[in-house]
Amino acid sequence: MGQWEFGIQAFFATIDGTVKSPALVSGLPASEIDFDSDLALPVHQTLWEYKGRYQFRPSWALFYSIMPIHLEATNIAPRTLYIGQITIPQGTTMKTNWDFVYQRVGLVYQPIFSCNANVSIYASWLFNDQKFQLSSTVCAGKCATVDRTRQMVMTGIGIEKCIRTLCNGATLSCDSRVDIGFLDGVFALDVEPGMRFSIPLNCGRWGYVRGGYRYLNFKEDRDDLRLDTVMQGGYAEMGLIF
Repeated sequence: MGQWEFGIQAFFATIDGTVKSPALVSGLPASEIDFDSDLALPVHQTLWEYKGRYQFRPSWALFYSIMPIHLEATNIAPRTLYIGQITIPQGTTMKTNWDFVYQRVGLVYQPIFSCNANVSIYASWLFNDQKFQLSSTVCAGKCATVDRTRQMVMTGIGIEKCIRTLCNGATLSCDSRVDIGFLDGVFALDVEPGMRFSIPLNCGRWGYVRGGYRYLNFKEDRDDLRLDTVMQGGYAEMGLIF
């Protein structure tokens, strides 16, 4: 009780995404535009997530995390694209900007907390704000803007199981978490299987490092808009508990 935790995670992600807006453009079906093959947005990127947690009761804690992302690219349209109310002919030079904010704040309840294992139940508000901008000389430098702000609920479970404790108190453990997000016409999945190594720093303070694999997926459930994103890859995290 009264304990604070701060951490930072480097997510070495492979990013795949699709945008489509609206359903029809000048009577024709809007294009499903791929982030990579159509827009040449960077596929491999190191993303940073910042985390904080406060243990206000022995089994209850507040937590907050945010991962801001900005990607941009310039590419020649490999095919004719229909988006917004604009048609972009094949061979046109395009510039794309994509901003993505993944932000969570919520509660953690630990129904099981023993000397060799603990289970954490997460419940949070998820705020995901995206802004997609496509510009070209065809439309006087500003073709289409797709804004999408998602207000969602996210629930999940985390399990940490001790594997080995060293003579100095340092601990190696299996540390995995699964979160599911819903509402606002979107399904989200955030999976983090991994390992943790915790090191005592005296006076009730600890340092830790984590590593593993992460899969983050947002999928729309709408006919008039698609802004789907999949990020997956390894991650490395470090933090301080005091």
